[in-house]
Amino acid sequence: MIKYPITFQGSCDATPGISTSWETQATDTKLQCSVPVEFEGKGEFASPEDYFLMAVMNCFVATFKVYALYSKLAFKDLQLTAALTVDKNIEGKPCMKSVELLVNLTGVATPERARLLVDKVLANGFILQSIKTELTIQLTFIE
Repeated sequence: MIKYPITFQGSCDATPGISTSWETQATDTKLQCSVPVEFEGKGEFASPEDYFLMAVMNCFVATFKVYALYSKLAFKDLQLTAALTVDKNIEGKPCMKSVELLVNLTGVATPERARLLVDKVLANGFILQSIKTELTIQLTFIE
């Protein structure tokens, strides 16, 4: 049984300038981060926008895997591609406007049950429920 609240820890260490990368860490995972070329950085490592998109994608995958296990929904493979659109909101401020998830699910005997699980994932994924970003999904079943 999961007990709440759960706390995750992170840290960053950065020097001045938009052309230098920095190290970011959560739990025991260390990653490099940089300002993307779209914002005049070097773009040599993943950007905060990349990490945001990966958080959305991986929240979907992790939550789907958990729900599939507990629902006894067998599948062979789950492939996901995604597109993040950064734009201005109605106040004219930049925001993570939308994410489109393209989900390919292979080897599902009951696609109807899988669709219900996807709906449950979208309704209950921690990160998916914590963002204001418009989220659309295209689900494809492959035999």
